[in-house]
Amino acid sequence: MIDSHCHLDLYPAAEDQLSSWLKQGLTALVTPSTDSASLQRLLVLARHFPGRVFPAAGVHPEQPVTPQLLEQAQQMARWVRQGGSRQLCAIGEVGLPCYSQEPPYHPISREIFALFARLAVDCDLPLIVHAVHDAAALALELLQQLGVRRAVFHWLKAPREVAQAIAAAGYCASLTPEICCMQRDGQLSDCFPLTQLLAETDGPYPQRLTADGGIEDTPTPLWTMRVHRALAARRHLPEQVIARQLDQNARQLFGLHSSCADKI
Repeated sequence: MIDSHCHLDLYPAAEDQLSSWLKQGLTALVTPSTDSASLQRLLVLARHFPGRVFPAAGVHPEQPVTPQLLEQAQQMARWVRQGGSRQLCAIGEVGLPCYSQEPPYHPISREIFALFARLAVDCDLPLIVHAVHDAAALALELLQQLGVRRAVFHWLKAPREVAQAIAAAGYCASLTPEICCMQRDGQLSDCFPLTQLLAETDGPYPQRLTADGGIEDTPTPLWTMRVHRALAARRHLPEQVIARQLDQNARQLFGLHSSCADKI
């Protein structure tokens, strides 16, 4: 069982919790960073749990836009180019700030996204994209312009025609446990072949347990099983088939067949 998008560094007592999750069937975690400090914490966790924790390097787009944010992104990109890529499975979480800005988005936000997209291309790493609602179409356009070959639109929320275009471009989408209660998420999943879907929790960010959002809870990576169960019901397939395929998709996209430590 692979959680393809979990902010492990934000959980209290992350090492103890991860040890418990691994005993309960978790296989691996893809752990995107949100800034430089986040990345450093994740690299330490990856060293403590080789072959289980797979970090990605990025600067989350939903942050106050300042020249210092751009400088941080540039410094991170230099580190990746100077050999840091050997410790990574992806570039991310990066993208466009739909929740904190409106289109066409701040020039610095767009510059940071383009910076990391080019980095993913140059380092032959997949890109973990945060771009939902109105931002998804523009993000897709930028990825195609910059020649990004491998990407996953994390927790995709977009118009159906945009989701179809993302799938047609060969990119993946990741589903959260909200597919259990949100009709929108299930309908968007229908736009993708099973081979282009991943399961994630985006923990520890709260997940809706009801369609109206009236009840929320903090997910753990074990909630990935809820994604498998809901998608299995939707596709009329055994849950084990869904789980096996989505885990295989994650391994293939992120290269999880070997630990990041083995690449150093």
